[in-house]
Amino acid sequence: IVIVAIVSLSVAALDLAFVRAMRSFRPLRLLVRFYSMRVVIHALLFTLPVMPHVLLVAVFIWCVFAILGLQLFVGLFGFCNDPSSPDRAACVGLFVNEEGYVRSREWLIPKANFNNIGEALFTVFRMSTGENWPVVMYNAVDITEVDVQPRYNASEFNSLYFVFFIVLGSWFVLGLFVGTVIDTFNRARFESRLEGSGFITDEQLEWVQLQRLLAHARPKRMIAPRGSQLRKRCFRIVQHRAFEIIMVVAIFANMVVLMTEHYPQSQAWDDFQYFSDVAFTVIF
Repeated sequence: IVIVAIVSLSVAALDLAFVRAMRSFRPLRLLVRFYSMRVVIHALLFTLPVMPHVLLVAVFIWCVFAILGLQLFVGLFGFCNDPSSPDRAACVGLFVNEEGYVRSREWLIPKANFNNIGEALFTVFRMSTGENWPVVMYNAVDITEVDVQPRYNASEFNSLYFVFFIVLGSWFVLGLFVGTVIDTFNRARFESRLEGSGFITDEQLEWVQLQRLLAHARPKRMIAPRGSQLRKRCFRIVQHRAFEIIMVVAIFANMVVLMTEHYPQSQAWDDFQYFSDVAFTVIF
């Protein structure tokens, strides 16, 4: 903090914006004065190594819902600015709006849509923050068919997708982050109390940590092959490490193919996705 203050004073004549912004770090000197604040900041820093794993779970949930949104809503969020137009083909020419002005008919697509994987990921991430997710849900509830004007409450059951996403993709992810912080903070506080105690030796500390590991350890259940020789051979194949790697690669490849769905999409790409789906179904 002191170094930042000296640097800001030394180059004050240059009137640099980023140097002035560095003065905002001065309130951090309060951390030196208050022990409770130092404990909280230390706990937050202690949880940083764990956060990438939690973020990976959150991204996985968002990807699953983005792919599901592609399958349900791709190309369906479009609408004409003239409510009287039945479909996209009729959305041409001029019309008089409710305010009495003459406007050109346009086929519009809202920013939050599921026309490709990029837009779908943006939409689910935006909804996970709670930003206007009911508006996206209302748009999905009114959809009918591709390039057809939406109709009020035409697809009411589409709202279930958004309810499940808010529960899993927003509340559950938020609870996961908070739970990770609290759990890591409690473990760090427990270990710091043990290490800082004057009534426990290093050997006793190692014994306590070993007991904690043993308390969480569970025996691994071994499954022996049974039945005919063919069944035993199949069992050994599926238990092999290479088989697991192949299946993981197949799962990720299937996810990539599902993510390539977009609107508008050519017939050739529709055929490719269909035959890919058949191939992955056979593999699985």
